[in-house]
Amino acid sequence: MSDTPAPRPIVVGVDGSVSGERALDWATQEATARGLPLRIVHAHESSPFIGAAVMVAPPQWDDQDWVTETARERVATLAPRLEVSTEEMASPAFSALEDASEQADTVVVGARGRGAVRRALLGSTSLHVAAHASCPVVVVPAIEHKDAALLPVLVGVDGSPLSLDALGYAFAAAAQRQAPLDVVICWDTKTLPTYRLSGAIAKDVEAAAVRHHRDVAEEAAAPWREKYPQVAVTVHVSSDSPAEVLVERSRASVLTVVGSRGHGSFTGALLGSVSDGVLHRAHSPVAVVRSS
Repeated sequence: MSDTPAPRPIVVGVDGSVSGERALDWATQEATARGLPLRIVHAHESSPFIGAAVMVAPPQWDDQDWVTETARERVATLAPRLEVSTEEMASPAFSALEDASEQADTVVVGARGRGAVRRALLGSTSLHVAAHASCPVVVVPAIEHKDAALLPVLVGVDGSPLSLDALGYAFAAAAQRQAPLDVVICWDTKTLPTYRLSGAIAKDVEAAAVRHHRDVAEEAAAPWREKYPQVAVTVHVSSDSPAEVLVERSRASVLTVVGSRGHGSFTGALLGSVSDGVLHRAHSPVAVVRSS
């Protein structure tokens, strides 16, 4: 008898929406690549839905079964050898996925589901799960990249403990995908009173700030470089808004990684302003990493 614990599954929430289908595809690919089982979770919610396009249930399937049956059939087509389980729960989706996260490696959700209004970029379920789950959460947008295998993993750091956890997650994701890693660190020009200095001195002060922040990022990345020497790393220093930089760079990234909170978050916040802004507007899947 082996004492090795069973691997934690990739958990994906499905609801019959197009966004949920994208999340299912991403979760299937991730579970296959990492050799993990896939657990498909569908929660039966009593509230009516509006907005997102959904698949039509075949008449021979019970209303309680067609979503998971459709998801299982799709996975069987994409990854026939993948270990798959399904669970239907009579509870709100955010509650079901939050509970499932306690035994999961990763929870995957679509950016919008059946309950999201048409103009919303991020549904309430995905936002709640990203803020409260016990494991990393990946939010998958309804769009997909072409030639995604050629794109880098993107991560934002600020020197906080949670950003360091996000950095470790990003290195592992880049190594698994054989992708390069782009590390972004931003600094606020308002912290430097250069308006009181002469032009030449102000430029020297700004250059020193850039070097300092690059050093912070390089120092944070150093132990992970040793663990993942195969990952090519590029550090980007910017004085623009961290959320704006990450959102723009996510256009050319296979995955964007953020910590659930950073230095800019107020005490008690579950999602910082940067992670919240990236989740609402990113063009790639976003992984939100909580403290390990």
